[in-house]
Amino acid sequence: MRKNIYFRNLFIAYILIVVLYTFIAAVVFFYKNNEIAGLELNNTQRMFLEQAQERIDTHVTVAVNMTNQLKVSKEMMDYARTASRNYYTITNMFNILGKHVNAYNNFGYKIDIAKSNDDLIITPTGTLERKRYYAEMGFTDRNLQEIEAYLNGNDFSRPLVLTDRRPAPAGKMMTLVKKDKVTESAEIVFFISFFEKHLLPMLNDAGVGFGIVKGDKMIALKANAESAELERLILDKSVRLQDPGVYGYTKANDQGYSVHMTRSDVLGNIGYVYVTRNDVVKSKLMPMILDAAKVYGLLILLGIGLALIMTNRMYKPVRHIVNAFKGIQENPGQDELTYIRETALQIKKANEILRETIRNNRLPLRNKFVRDLILGLLPAGQIDGQLEKYELQFLKKELTVVILEFAVDDGREQSFSKEAILEINARTVSLVEEKLKPMMECETLEWDYRKHVLILQETDTAKIKKALSHALSAIETDFGIRLVAAIGQPVPSVHAIDQSFHTALSLLEYRFASDKRTVITLHDLDQLKQNGFYYPLDLERELISLVIQGKRDKVDALLTRILDENFKRRRLSPEKYSQFIFAVVATVNRILQQLNKSEHDF
Repeated sequence: MRKNIYFRNLFIAYILIVVLYTFIAAVVFFYKNNEIAGLELNNTQRMFLEQAQERIDTHVTVAVNMTNQLKVSKEMMDYARTASRNYYTITNMFNILGKHVNAYNNFGYKIDIAKSNDDLIITPTGTLERKRYYAEMGFTDRNLQEIEAYLNGNDFSRPLVLTDRRPAPAGKMMTLVKKDKVTESAEIVFFISFFEKHLLPMLNDAGVGFGIVKGDKMIALKANAESAELERLILDKSVRLQDPGVYGYTKANDQGYSVHMTRSDVLGNIGYVYVTRNDVVKSKLMPMILDAAKVYGLLILLGIGLALIMTNRMYKPVRHIVNAFKGIQENPGQDELTYIRETALQIKKANEILRETIRNNRLPLRNKFVRDLILGLLPAGQIDGQLEKYELQFLKKELTVVILEFAVDDGREQSFSKEAILEINARTVSLVEEKLKPMMECETLEWDYRKHVLILQETDTAKIKKALSHALSAIETDFGIRLVAAIGQPVPSVHAIDQSFHTALSLLEYRFASDKRTVITLHDLDQLKQNGFYYPLDLERELISLVIQGKRDKVDALLTRILDENFKRRRLSPEKYSQFIFAVVATVNRILQQLNKSEHDF
C-alpha cells in the first residue's frame, strides 16, 4: 500500500485554504483601510474647511459688531448729524478709532469711516481724501465701480466684498464696504479691511491652497503651490457655489486635486475653497502596505505550521485504523481511505454491535413510553402498538396507579451519599414489586428522587391497600425505611391511566394530615375532609418562610389554597373550625416573633 497518500492530499488542501484565505484577508484589509483612510482624510479636510469658515465668519461678525457699536456712540452721532465738515467731530471719531486700533490689530482687521456725502476718510492713523485713500488701498477700477454702485443702492442688509485681489502691500487685505443709516438723513460708510495672514488659516501638509471667492473672482488666497495654476483651479470649480440650489458643503476633483467648497454664513454669496492633493492617502498607505506584507508573510508561515498540526490531528485516527487493519487485507494500490472502506466491509462484527446497541437502549425507551403514557401525552391510536412493542400487553385491562414516596425524615441523608440512596430506593421498590407480583401484575417506573410509580392490573382498592400495607410494614420493620403509598382511582383501560396517576399524585399532598398512615386512599381522604382541617406542618413552614421573605404574591396564593381546602372542600365542625383558626393564629405569632415586630407594626 502506498503510504501517506491521504496525509499528503489533506496537507495540500489545508495549505491551499490558508493561502487563499490569507490572500482574501489581505485584499479586504487593504481595500477597507484605503477606504477608511480616504473617508478619514475627507472628514478631516471637511472639518478643516468648516473650522476655517467658522473662524473667518467670526472675524467678520466681530468686525461688523464693532461698527454697530461705533454707530451708536455719541461721537458717531455728532459726526453724522453735522452736515458740513466739522473737524472737532472728525477728531473725536479719529480718537475713537485710535483708541481701539490695538483691538482691531489683534483680530487682524482695521476700520475706516466716511460719510457717504463727504470725500474725507477717517482712518486710525489719520484722515485722507477719498481718491487718495482709494489709491493707497490699491482699489482697482472695478473696485471703484462696485463701491459706487453699492453706495448708490438701497441694500443695507449685507456689506459689499470687493472682488479684485490687489498687489502688495495692500493686496494682502480683503476689504468690506458697509453703509449704515445713523439718522434718517445721514449715512455712514465703513471700510473694514482684513489682513490675509490673520484671516486665512494655516495650511497643513495635505493642503496646497485656501481661497476666498466671489463669483468668478478671487478675493483672498494662501497657497503652497503655484498661485496662478491654483487660482485657475479654484475659480474653475467654485462655479458650483454660484448655483442657488447648492447649500452647505460640496466637493470636486481635478487632476490629482480635491477641491472642498462651502459658503459663508455671514457674507452671503462669498465662498471658501480648500484645495488638497489626492495622493496623500497613497503616500501614507505604501509604508503600511509594506509592513502588512511582512505580517501576512508571517501569517502564511504560521498557517502552514497550523495546517501541519491540524493535518496530523485529522490523520491520526486514520493512521490508527490503518494500523489496526494491518494483516486483514493488503492492497498496495490503494490510498488509506479506500483501504479502510474495503476492509470495513469484511467486518461482520458491526452487526453484533448494532444489535447490542438496540438492546441497551430498549429499556430507556420503554421507560419513556410508560412515563408519557401515565401523563396522557400519547395519541390514543399509538398506545396499543407501543404496548405490543414493549411487551406490556397486560396494561390493556383494568388498572390502578400507585405512587410510592420515601419519607423525608428517615435519616438516610446523613448516613449515605445521594448515589447510595438512589440505589437503596431502587432496590426497595424492587422488593415491593416482588411482594406484589404473586397477587397482581405490576410495572414499576422511577419518577424522581423520592417517588416511584406502580401500575397494577387490579381495581380492588381494598386488596391493593392490604397488600401494600403488608409489604411496606415489613420493609419498615426489617430495614427502617419508611414509605408512603397513594392509591389512585381505578380506571377501566390504559387510555384513562393518566386519571389514576393524577389522583394518586394529589393524594400525596395530604400525607402530613393523614395520621402517619402508610397507605392513603380516596376513602381516607373523604374521612379526612369530614373529620379534620387541612394545615400540614410543611405548608406552615413554607408560609412562614414566604412571609419573612416578603413574597406577597406567593403568600396570597398559598393562603388561598389553604382556605379553599378548609372552607370550600371540607365540612368542618365548629370545634375543628376553631382549631384551624387557633393554628393560623399560632403561625402569625411565630412570624411576629421571628420578625421581632408587634401586630400593630406588622
